Amino acid sequence: MIPVLGLAGAVTGQVLAFALLIGGIAIPGAFLAKAFVERMPVHIHTAILDVAVITGGLVMISAAARQLIRQTIAAQALSAWTAIESRSKRIHKHQLPIPNRKSPRLPSSTAYDPLRT
Repeated sequence: MIPVLGLAGAVTGQVLAFALLIGGIAIPGAFLAKAFVERMPVHIHTAILDVAVITGGLVMISAAARQLIRQTIAAQALSAWTAIESRSKRIHKHQLPIPNRKSPRLPSSTAYDPLRT
């Protein structure tokens, strides 16, 4: 498999060296862990596994909660931005009076003051 992946360009020298380094550390580590677990009492081994499983579950729950909070905050921000943008468009749309047949035209000498009613 390595020659096929090497010819495809997926396995470079750096990838191969990294794989050998990981394997060189993992294989003796597995034998060391086996010897360590064989000498360990069963109740301690069970407690270690329980802690590992509970910790993993708490990490997954906290990651899901953080993601949910981020999505909620983003949705609220988008909603607020949309409301501000909509209000801004309405204000700009009606800022100046548009003369039509029903409303009288402003005299050309009169300057429009939006603050004066």
